[in-house]
Amino acid sequence: MSGITASGSNIRRLGKRFTYVIGEVTPGILEGIARAARVAAVVGALRQARFGIIGTPCPGMLDVEAEDSDFEKVLGSTTVRFDLDALVAAADAASRPKPRAPPTA
Repeated sequence: MSGITASGSNIRRLGKRFTYVIGEVTPGILEGIARAARVAAVVGALRQARFGIIGTPCPGMLDVEAEDSDFEKVLGSTTVRFDLDALVAAADAASRPKPRAPPTA
């Protein structure tokens, strides 16, 4: 117990989040540990994510816009902004693949 307390204190000083389990190894405890590992994997993936924001919010909809810094602060991810008109123009200008005939039996 004292070792986990000391380790937890050091981890907390580093500004890192952590979880710990004390007790008997049971299926429920093991599922809790697996769940914590899955959550940590998602958090790690979000930190590497880039969120694309296309266009601007509708006029008057002030509460639906998020600041880029909020994504970085809360999720650790970055945002990439796209102008809607430029994106539509690029899509229109892109070449479209020719349809293929279905395979014959």
